[in-house]
Formats: sequence, C-alpha cells, structure tokens
Amino acid sequence: MQNYISGTSSKPASTNALTVKPLVVKLSRHSLGFTLIELVVVIVLISILAAVAAPRFLNLKDDAEAAALHGVAAGFSSGVAMGKAQWIAKGNASGREALNDTRVVIDGIGFNVNNFGWLDSVDDTGNPDLTVTAQNASDCQEIFEYILQSPPSSTVEVDPVSRGNAQYAVSVVDGVASDRCRYELIVRAADTPEIAEFYFDYELLSGRVTVGLPPELGAD
Repeated sequence: MQNYISGTSSKPASTNALTVKPLVVKLSRHSLGFTLIELVVVIVLISILAAVAAPRFLNLKDDAEAAALHGVAAGFSSGVAMGKAQWIAKGNASGREALNDTRVVIDGIGFNVNNFGWLDSVDDTGNPDLTVTAQNASDCQEIFEYILQSPPSSTVEVDPVSRGNAQYAVSVVDGVASDRCRYELIVRAADTPEIAEFYFDYELLSGRVTVGLPPELGAD
C-alpha cells in the first residue's frame, strides 16, 4: 500500500533571483559640447562682467596709490617742519639776515636751509646757493632721500627705463617767486613729470607740502 502526501510537487523550487541589467545612457550628439550660440552667450556674459568689474578694480588700485602717496608726503612734511623748528631754535627768523650757522642736522644728516628756514639741499659746499629760485632736481632729490627714514627709490631722469626702475620721479617746477620740488609717484613709467597725476609738491618759499591727485580722486 502506497502512502501519498498531499500538497507535494515533484517540480524543483524556484529561486526567484533578481537579474541586474547594466544601465546604458545614450548621449545625444547635442550633449557632447557647446553650440556656437552657447559660446557666444558665454563670451557676451564674460564681457559684461569684465566691463562692470574692471572700473571697480582700477578705482581700488588708484585709492591704494593715493594712500601710499599721502603717507610719503606726510612723512616728508614732518621732516621739513622739524628742520624749520631747529633753524628757528638757533635764533634765525624769516625776513632778517640769517646767522652764519644756517645748517640743521636731522638724524645725523646736515641739511642746507634757505633764507626762509626751509630745507634746501644736503650738498655741503663752502657757499651753497640758498635762494628759493635756484633749485635743481638733484637738490630736491637729496632732501627726499635723506629726510625720510626709508625713502622709496627715486630718479631725476625722465626716460622710461630710468622711471621704470624707480618709484618716484623728482623734478623742479620753476616759479617767479619760488621754485617747487615735485615728487611724482610713478604709475606709468612712460609718462613724464609734466603730466604727473600722483605727486606732491614742496614749496621752497613757505615749506608747504601739497598733494596732487587725478580729478576723480580729488586733491588736498
């Protein structure tokens, strides 16, 4: 007698395994690069951004140059004022004949002083010309280089090569009553002192130091 177990099957059980198929992404020919129109749009946008950002960058550069110029001018002004104070302390005074000892010494450097008590030059000669209308660029450069603690490099030459190797160009502005020493911050080496934009002047008659800046930055 055979026993039968109901509910059984002779077929093997199914594994129900998952089959993972690789994902294939098909790229169209349009997604492989930029079209000409897209490139043109990008170039236009970059041009607009450059046009907006460039003036702001240039303004920051000009502001930095103006600040540097003001710093040097302030140090120069303090130095010549110190020389004038020492000249007065020796008993000299503007408008009367100066005493024999008209030189002043600042930080160990002897300066010639003109008839109005302002630093004229450093050259120690027997009879220095101390008038206020006979200044030369070398005299102005001597004052600049010795009155400042750490003077920027300077030149009295006007050729682009000399100016390219210096930070300041030194010249003289001739006047009827008095000469002025001009100290130009060299922004573009090819420019000449006659068209200086960043500079300060030292007045040999009054000792006044004035800063000159481009119109958009203003001046003192």
